[in-house]
Amino acid sequence: MSRDLKITGAVIVGISLVLIISSWRNDAPTNDEVAHIGSGYSYIEKHNMRLNAEHPPLVKDLAALPLLSLDINKDIFGLPTYWTGDIAAESQWGFGHILLYKLGNDADKILHTARLPMLLFFVLAAILLFKWLYDLYGSKAALTGLIIFAFSPTVLAHAGLVTTDMAATATILLATYLFLNYLRNQSRKNLVIAGLGFGIAAVAKFSSLLLVPFFLVLALLYGKLTKDQASRPTLRRLLYTILICVVGFVVVVTPLYYINIYNYLPEQQAKDTQIILHDLYGNSGFTKPIVWLSDKPILRIYGEYLLGIAIINQRVTAVGEIYFLNELKGSVGVSYFPVIYILKESLPWLILLALAIVLVFRKRNWEGNAISKFNYWARNNLVEFSALLWIVIYLGMTLNSNLKIGVRHLLPIYPFVIMLTLAQFAKIRDYSWKRIINFATPVLLTWIIIDAFVAFPHYIGYYNELAGGGSNGYKYAVDSNLDWGQDLKRFGQWADNNEVAKIEVDYFGWADPGYYLGDKFIPINSDKYKNSQDFKNRNQSGGWLAVSATTLFQRSYGAYEWLRPFQPTATVGNSIYIWHF
Repeated sequence: MSRDLKITGAVIVGISLVLIISSWRNDAPTNDEVAHIGSGYSYIEKHNMRLNAEHPPLVKDLAALPLLSLDINKDIFGLPTYWTGDIAAESQWGFGHILLYKLGNDADKILHTARLPMLLFFVLAAILLFKWLYDLYGSKAALTGLIIFAFSPTVLAHAGLVTTDMAATATILLATYLFLNYLRNQSRKNLVIAGLGFGIAAVAKFSSLLLVPFFLVLALLYGKLTKDQASRPTLRRLLYTILICVVGFVVVVTPLYYINIYNYLPEQQAKDTQIILHDLYGNSGFTKPIVWLSDKPILRIYGEYLLGIAIINQRVTAVGEIYFLNELKGSVGVSYFPVIYILKESLPWLILLALAIVLVFRKRNWEGNAISKFNYWARNNLVEFSALLWIVIYLGMTLNSNLKIGVRHLLPIYPFVIMLTLAQFAKIRDYSWKRIINFATPVLLTWIIIDAFVAFPHYIGYYNELAGGGSNGYKYAVDSNLDWGQDLKRFGQWADNNEVAKIEVDYFGWADPGYYLGDKFIPINSDKYKNSQDFKNRNQSGGWLAVSATTLFQRSYGAYEWLRPFQPTATVGNSIYIWHF
């Protein structure tokens, strides 16, 4: 790889980082960040992981480490609420809310400081994708893929947040890269390195555990795919793949969890585990082994890990109402993520993806026996087959999950989709198609970059032209697709600029409206007013009312039906709607 190519790649990543960091300036913490920042700080300060067990600690630990350099009021650890009291579902959010807003701390400084280490995952993913594409298809593909990834609105939205989505994306890509390297050269050294990669992914997000079946299938098929005579027999490959996973747990998961729970008294851990699992599963026998593990020396590390998996399993399988396509539905089937992906990714990237799909299904490529041709393709394209297999496994879980709250859950397949797309372009032999791709690619890449700048700083609420832009996003999906509480600080600035003395607010998120609005803020809930006349008669804000999009359409759908006939006076970031009666 030439020096000029490396510099160009660094410039692309640098521009993306500037966009990400600049977009934070007027952000309030998103809903999940309040929980992650607070719980992470408790891990680092107290080595006690009783808060937010539903996610592994890596992201929270990294976010909290630089907070040690700040002058933070630690009185929260002496308060009975959320820390010393019994654990509850809202404890992690309540703890983070108090830490940020109720102790005289600088919430913005804490937020921005905690976000900085998250950029490491974005940079890691960008470097890996860039290098992998270069090794496979050359410099043009490497730069193209890097631009697509680095300027994706979804990537820009979530790359710097204290959440697990970008961490999962980067570490899954890393683990896959290292495992394929092991399969090519099955040495002890590469086995240990692959184990480390898997372990890092396993402490980034629990969905990374899908790497286990992914690796096993690759190990099973590797001999047939490559006809590598030096490769170990199939059974031995499977056993060594299991050993890779064991290495990951022993070398990475175990010590990291130990560091985070060694001050967590075993009796308290057992009590908290029992309360959480009883709330989620009742008296189910399924949870008894986890409770049993939770106070045993050494084994309680794995009890805490399994507790997190049990919490996530309940969230993924629980049936609840989902706002989708302007309706609140009990079920949206498998259509949710494909539709949201099409509406929330930039249109020029979708055009490139569509061109790649057309190239795959051209009639001349599929003449004869399709299965034989697929087998031939897989044997000669191990990396591309691996990318496709991961996408199938991950989508198989995600599409059938009941947890449908954001396109961000698809981030772990983004690099692999880019890889498969550019593979089609790199292997074009037809002169006419090559001319089309060579002309279209720079035009569409320019459009992607311009789109990223135009969308600044509202990346979370981004919707493309097919959806009618972010102002129409409420018609399709809310929550982390549009309104994750991120615009509260901007809302406070809007109220100041418009000289609003008082405003009644129903806000979605765990940030503190009073922190950003001061004495302008009057809290309300969805059942306070029956209709517009009731609001006009009883409001205490001079007729001003603001409601978050997620609250309006999903959390309290129907309660604000009386607002539908009235056009909002203003919107903030397309996520907070404001009326003046």
